Amino acid sequence: MMSAEEKSKNQPQEEENDFAAMREMVQREKERLQLLQQISAAANETDSVEEAFRIALDLVCEYTKWPLAHVFMPQKEDGAVTLVSSGIWVCDDCEENETFNFFQEVTAATTIPPGEGWLGRVFETRKPSWSINVLEEDDFLRNHRLQDLNVRAGFVFPVLVG
Repeated sequence: MMSAEEKSKNQPQEEENDFAAMREMVQREKERLQLLQQISAAANETDSVEEAFRIALDLVCEYTKWPLAHVFMPQKEDGAVTLVSSGIWVCDDCEENETFNFFQEVTAATTIPPGEGWLGRVFETRKPSWSINVLEEDDFLRNHRLQDLNVRAGFVFPVLVG
């Protein structure tokens, strides 16, 4: 058990640690707000949805240090909505990386009904979802074709307009 004297000696160090943690948290929040501001400004300045998505993906990948990002878009055909590849990608080293090339091919050939699979669930619920290992997700529809790839973590979020 610590004496009152020992506790008072440790208190300045604990307060300094708390202050450093709060400073770091404020800095991260400031960086996130700057990211959102950059995305909003770019979206307002561009003439197309596709270009706005491309800029947003570039900025998010730069912020998160992610090597790969992609946009699925809803497509309406005969009254039914499905999610399809938009063809919008951000990919570091895709030309040299066969893994990413194969991932892009599989993704381009995938259509997802709302509510079905991980992406369809996010589309339907309008709530983001994160996975440390997408291949362990029962509802990741592409996992049977991607088992041998080194694609693991994923983050899916809906872009809500209006």
